Parts: sequence; structure tokens; C-alpha cells
Amino acid sequence: MTDGNTCSVCGHDLAHHIDEKDGWRCHSLDPSAHQCECYLRKNRAGDEGKDFYSLEKRVNSMTNHIKEVKERIKEDDKNDERDISQND
Repeated sequence: MTDGNTCSVCGHDLAHHIDEKDGWRCHSLDPSAHQCECYLRKNRAGDEGKDFYSLEKRVNSMTNHIKEVKERIKEDDKNDERDISQND
């Protein structure tokens, strides 16, 4: 389901991107009535479809990755402290 998700390419709602065979074209209009030129390629999205381009999904994924890295760094620091204390 893509309703309410923001496109990570153009910033418009993913629901505004309409299927056009090999991709999804954004049909949002700017204030001067020009159509957005964003085109999301299906061959890059794989099995995820339009959700691959979800900004919220990418932000959540990166936030989780950062948390994991912080935990690994914290664990490495603990191990380093243990190694130092054992060598004293």
C-alpha cells in the first residue's frame, strides 16, 4: 500500500505516480499547472514496487541502520576497555 507515502525522488505522494508500463510517472501539478517530471523506474524497484521509492521507508531503514551501528560501536568500546584492563 502506498497511500500516504512520500516519493523519495520528487516529494509528492506515491499514490500520484501512475503506472506507465516500465515505470510510474508522477501526475502531481505544481502551482503553475506544470506536471512533475518524476519517473520511477520499475527495473530498479524489484519486488517492492513503488514502495521501493518511499521516503518514510528509507528514513526508517537508515534510522535502524544507525541504531545498529551505534550498538556495535558501543559493544566494540566495551571490548576494547576489557582488553585494556586485562593487559594492565
